[in-house]
Amino acid sequence: MVGLGVVFMFTNLMLAVCTYLTNLFVAHVGSVQQVGLYQSASSMTNQYLGLIFSAMAVDYFPRLAGMAHDRMRFNQTVNQQAEITLLIALPLLVGMIVFTPLVVHILFSKQYFEAVPLIRYICLGMILKASAFAIGYMAGGLNDKKFIWWFEGIVAIAQLLLCNIAGYWFGGLEGLGISFVLAYAIYFIEMIWIVRRRYGFSFSKQFYRLFAIAFGITVVTFALTVVPMPVWMLYCVGGVSLIGVIRFSYKELNDRIAIKEMIRSKFSKKADNEIQG
Repeated sequence: MVGLGVVFMFTNLMLAVCTYLTNLFVAHVGSVQQVGLYQSASSMTNQYLGLIFSAMAVDYFPRLAGMAHDRMRFNQTVNQQAEITLLIALPLLVGMIVFTPLVVHILFSKQYFEAVPLIRYICLGMILKASAFAIGYMAGGLNDKKFIWWFEGIVAIAQLLLCNIAGYWFGGLEGLGISFVLAYAIYFIEMIWIVRRRYGFSFSKQFYRLFAIAFGITVVTFALTVVPMPVWMLYCVGGVSLIGVIRFSYKELNDRIAIKEMIRSKFSKKADNEIQG
């Protein structure tokens, strides 16, 4: 446990170093104002989606570690977690892509509107990050400290840093967003290949179907923001799409974890407690 904790601390440290070096590069090539825009965009997206990842990891990682010796259950749990993570993240990402200008206007000021394309690109990349979330914890569940140290702590971070440097050098703030998508696309593909070779794991056909739908919806939503149209029209079209995405996610989640039954059971327990009280 101590060794695994040290390795996780190392990966977090390297991620912090990557963020610092990216900020340093942006400040040197661009300006401090550009650093502020980049930091606000990153914090806005990572703050809300990070809550989902952190909350799910609290339950997911201990369950995964407890099934390390039962590979069939282990693989089933990873697939289920990957599907649930996608379904929870999808409506939030679609909503953020569509309503980013409104959110920036509420939380920040007009000066931050320059970061809107960057935020949308980060949201597009987040669907890949959400897809890789479940397999990212496999090494920890199997106590594979060597892999976490070298790949998660060094290789993946170095790739992210190089993508960030190249993205900003060639495309400015928007290039940083493109680099985020590219970095996590590479990471997701690498993880699929590595866990298959190292742990004998592969995603189910059901997950790939769900991923294709979720990624397609996210790409189409992003494409809508590029098409020239009045803001009110984008909000109307995007709002209708968001309602459809919420219904889709709810239906798929209900099929997997029986949300209706969970809600009914909680309300019935609450009513029983009130009666007994």
